[in-house]
Amino acid sequence: MSQRRAIRRSVLGLGALVSLALGLTACVQAPGGPATPTTPAKTGLETLSEAVAKTKGQAYTFTVAYGTLTTGHGWASGDGSATSLTMKVTDAASGATIDPLDGIVLAQGVYVKANLGVLAALVPGFDSAKWMHIDPAKAPGAARLGIKPGQDTFGPDAFLKGATEATVTSPTEITGKLDISKAAPVGVPADQLAKLSADARNVAFTATLDAQGRVAKLVMKMPAVGGYPASDLTMTYADWGVPASPAPAVPPAADTVEAPALIYGFLQ
Repeated sequence: MSQRRAIRRSVLGLGALVSLALGLTACVQAPGGPATPTTPAKTGLETLSEAVAKTKGQAYTFTVAYGTLTTGHGWASGDGSATSLTMKVTDAASGATIDPLDGIVLAQGVYVKANLGVLAALVPGFDSAKWMHIDPAKAPGAARLGIKPGQDTFGPDAFLKGATEATVTSPTEITGKLDISKAAPVGVPADQLAKLSADARNVAFTATLDAQGRVAKLVMKMPAVGGYPASDLTMTYADWGVPASPAPAVPPAADTVEAPALIYGFLQ
């Protein structure tokens, strides 16, 4: 009998130890303190928005290429107050080329110097050595060349504000779709964008990020529109936060003329 009681006590004691151990396990947290709640993963659009936000208001240098019809490079203040650019523009229909087209876009004025090539003969009195002062209000088509005083025309937000979906495919790459009618692709007339179907306006894009998570490259798969064939529109960005040297400024009065009426005709 005493042996049975001894065994029973042992079993009960073992049960108590197991219960105590289970209770302690439930109460004791992992080393380092209370468990940290799991943070929900960011969506692709949230990650893209953060990458764009890191660039807003920051000066930058850029390159632009729209197939083989428009190529160029420049510097922008990031807040729309100043942009300088050099571009080569080829007319899709005639093949006529403007190379180079230099632009200074300031909040208070726009100045362009251009080598019109064979087109120069169509503009009596045109002087390729002079800066032409252009009133954007009289030249709505100038917006296609990135001439929009007071607006940051070439920055990532100008394009990616139209993003409708995004997927993070790697730590440095985001792919998705964007509605180009809500963005401002360089070289494309707004009225031509409006004529596209909803599917045609929603184009694929790839955004490449730099080591700081900022947009360093953007490639958009553009449809055929406005006389341009279907082609990639590619932007690259660098030198974030670095001021221009020298900064874009109004050209000397002696080197400036008012744009001829025919120039406004080209920019309608």
